[in-house]
Amino acid sequence: MPQAEVPQALPEAPARGNRARKVLLAEDCPQSALLFHSGFAKPPPWKVGWMPDGKDVLSFLLKHPPYEDAWTPTLIVLNINLPHVDRLTLLREIKSAPALAPIPIVTWSVSQNREEIAFSYQHGAAAFVSKPVWEIRRQITAIRAFWEEAQPPLESQLDTIFLVSEVTD
Repeated sequence: MPQAEVPQALPEAPARGNRARKVLLAEDCPQSALLFHSGFAKPPPWKVGWMPDGKDVLSFLLKHPPYEDAWTPTLIVLNINLPHVDRLTLLREIKSAPALAPIPIVTWSVSQNREEIAFSYQHGAAAFVSKPVWEIRRQITAIRAFWEEAQPPLESQLDTIFLVSEVTD
């Protein structure tokens, strides 16, 4: 697989308060990434970055070479099955870095296995979204809508768990 480039971004989204909306998608399926990008490109657009490899995701977030000047997302959407770095390592590394720990992580997967869901929450995910192929556009819309309305958590709320299990009309 070719090495990922620094994620391309859309114009900055209008900030809510002083928070610009920036999402990093960690997803190894280009088709899912394209659908995700189109869902977050709708006005007001978010700054969107895509990385298909777990090793690059960590380097980008931790600003290791070649990503020393990388931007910091306000939301991370993490496919649980990325190449090169397993999700436990990703969750642990992100949540143990003081600058990254407050960033909400939405884990998403085609799996609806309860153990997968519980594992994600136990290791720091703020939400788990099942992405059945036939509803992926609706799931992406739901992720965006939820996090546009979400307020940054207070320190006392960091253990709160949000579950997005099914989207209905």
